[in-house]
Amino acid sequence: MKKSRAYTREGSARARDYFERAVELDPYYAVAYARLSMNLIFRWIVNWSQSREESIETGLKFAEKAVSPDGKLALAHTALC
Repeated sequence: MKKSRAYTREGSARARDYFERAVELDPYYAVAYARLSMNLIFRWIVNWSQSREESIETGLKFAEKAVSPDGKLALAHTALC
């Protein structure tokens, strides 16, 4: 993906779809949960969410799932912050 498209509404939605598919394939894939969390929070920040409260709540839930497997993934802790 070109960098110029990385932070578009469409690019964000496409990334979210990929992260959701990744956790469907592997429910213990902490990186995908962390990225999914960060994607939702980013969408909240730029006001692309239909429900800002839901984005925060779901983002937090995914960040907690990212930290759960072994607690050693720095990206998971970044998402949780």
